[in-house]
Amino acid sequence: MISHIRRLKRKQGILIAVIIGLIIAQFFLVHSTYITLEVGKVFKWTFFYISPIILLGTLAFLKRLRRKLFPDPHESRWVNFKNSAAVLISIMMILSVFGFDTIIQTNDWFGSEESYHFHTEIKGVEEKEPTRRSFYSSPTYDIIVSYRGKLVQLNCKRKYYSGQMFVENVNVGGAWGILFSKE
Repeated sequence: MISHIRRLKRKQGILIAVIIGLIIAQFFLVHSTYITLEVGKVFKWTFFYISPIILLGTLAFLKRLRRKLFPDPHESRWVNFKNSAAVLISIMMILSVFGFDTIIQTNDWFGSEESYHFHTEIKGVEEKEPTRRSFYSSPTYDIIVSYRGKLVQLNCKRKYYSGQMFVENVNVGGAWGILFSKE
């Protein structure tokens, strides 16, 4: 009986490790594939539409999940609260990164996709230097350009200057309407 429980826990641990490994692989795949991306719209979709679903789903299973991870029934309320908060924050962070990357990929894969040829002047540039915690060794640049009468902010890997012409073919994503281009 005890060996059966150990095998079951080992299978659950392997499944969780595989899921986390797939999320990490998806993160690196997305961030190495797309060279120009309308990040502001992705954050908006993630924050307003994906995060509430993740929060409600996590809260629904939090008590059961906490009991599986921390099975001691004689813990104080404070310890139970700390354990629940740790589980909630960890799951929210993992699933939010997964949601952000999933929005980018589904925007590329699904829906009608049209190409837009930018030949416009860059209105502004903000350089984002990598920090010690960053996965990149080179900076990225947020440029502001005019797109169909509106100013949009695109995150690019190439260096641009304010006033320079931005000439690039960018895809207008199908599912979410996010501008992007691949390497």
